[in-house]
Amino acid sequence: MLGEFGDDDFEGEVVVAKGVFFIATLVMTVIMLNLVIAIMSDTYEKVITSIGDSDNKQLNSMILTFEDLKFWARGHGSDEPKHLFWYEYAV
Repeated sequence: MLGEFGDDDFEGEVVVAKGVFFIATLVMTVIMLNLVIAIMSDTYEKVITSIGDSDNKQLNSMILTFEDLKFWARGHGSDEPKHLFWYEYAV
């Protein structure tokens, strides 16, 4: 499972070599899990910070679509603005 670990070269230090191998394997596993957790939390933070802008963009799109469907004749032939609501994005 962890590769071929030959202990022939460690004549009297077989127990120490196996102990070091075991501890190094555990430490590397903990480091890799820590790395995965850090990457996932960073991605989660990016998604959460941009969710407000995304919600506002979607709401604006829905409102403008509704106004286009419902108030299609509004402002025809006058200087009145066509839309009742307009939201500018901070891009």
